[in-house]
Amino acid sequence: MKKILFITNNFPPISDGVGDYTYNLAKTLLSKNVEIHIICSSKKEIKGKIGAYKNENINIYPVINKWDRSGCNQCLEQIEAINPNWISLQYVPHAFNKYGLPKDMIYLANNIRKKELNLHVFFHEVYTKINYRSYKSILLGIAMRYITKRIANAAKLLSTSNEGYQQLLGKVTNNTVSIIPVGSNINVNNSPLNAELKEQLKISSDTFIISTFGVKVRGLDSILKLAEEFKLKGIKFKFIFIGNLLKKEEIKSHIKKLGLEDHILITGFLNDNEVLDYLAISNLYLMLEALDDKNTWSGSSTRSGTLSTAFFMGLPIIGTKGFLSNYLLKHKQNIYLIDEYEQLKNATTEILNDKTLSTDLGKNAHRSYIENLSWNVIASEYAKILELEKY
Repeated sequence: MKKILFITNNFPPISDGVGDYTYNLAKTLLSKNVEIHIICSSKKEIKGKIGAYKNENINIYPVINKWDRSGCNQCLEQIEAINPNWISLQYVPHAFNKYGLPKDMIYLANNIRKKELNLHVFFHEVYTKINYRSYKSILLGIAMRYITKRIANAAKLLSTSNEGYQQLLGKVTNNTVSIIPVGSNINVNNSPLNAELKEQLKISSDTFIISTFGVKVRGLDSILKLAEEFKLKGIKFKFIFIGNLLKKEEIKSHIKKLGLEDHILITGFLNDNEVLDYLAISNLYLMLEALDDKNTWSGSSTRSGTLSTAFFMGLPIIGTKGFLSNYLLKHKQNIYLIDEYEQLKNATTEILNDKTLSTDLGKNAHRSYIENLSWNVIASEYAKILELEKY
């Protein structure tokens, strides 16, 4: 049986997008007659799940205390004992080093290469955008690019989630970079949905519900301005902010000052089933990523697991257009893309009033999920590029 070994910093039950990605991918690859091994950090929460993962036929080794030279040597020893056909490093700079400078991962990648083992690197992130007005940003950006370059050039195969990152990798390596979108970080197969949720929340059936997800609510000022306008016009609406928010109390206080507390709900932490319940009652989903600026790679893209979840649910989605927005996102076909947060009002109003557009956006979003974003499709792409059927 062919063996694939994933290297990731975190893994469930730790709340982490890359850990969730690795777990969902690993589970799906099992159906393709692949033996799965995971090397990750030695957090006690992960250690407590070793037996449960064993029952799922996932072999997990939470043995790395720190991703320094010592930790990398420990990782190499574990790799040698497993002797996998492929090693897939799930790379995020800040996951392996709090400053985003995991220099010892160069050592790990080079030694994997010296052992003539097959190394695949999936770049969930690449390197930060340099703000040339900041010496700190310049130094950090140069160092991160150097580390990315060395890791990329030590690998046999490279992948990332969108054309923007593919372009950035092309600046530091001549190796081919394949694109594999990120799947949903929510278990979309959970069921049944809570048919009573609207009634429990005392939301009338004719209320237009707009949801968004994440610890940060980007475009918050524009969202609140839109809420004020909807309230003045007498439109029945509800914004739902799903998840734990940073500065939650500050945001709640501001909402109260604007007199919008009856129109905006902050859910706090929700499990997978509950997230799907709230999305199921929504009429529109907002995926407002960062806009283009000096410090951030911008735009909604298929690097986001929450975007994949909204696609699965067949929701009309408003996203932001930017450097990372990729070929799968087609304006007014499977998503409505805006250039500025200020365009949110017009986009939302158009979707609210044009039922055909709203329906088509939702149907095409779900179709895009089935064709491009499901874990079966993603696992099949991994099996293809790693040529797992050869082993």
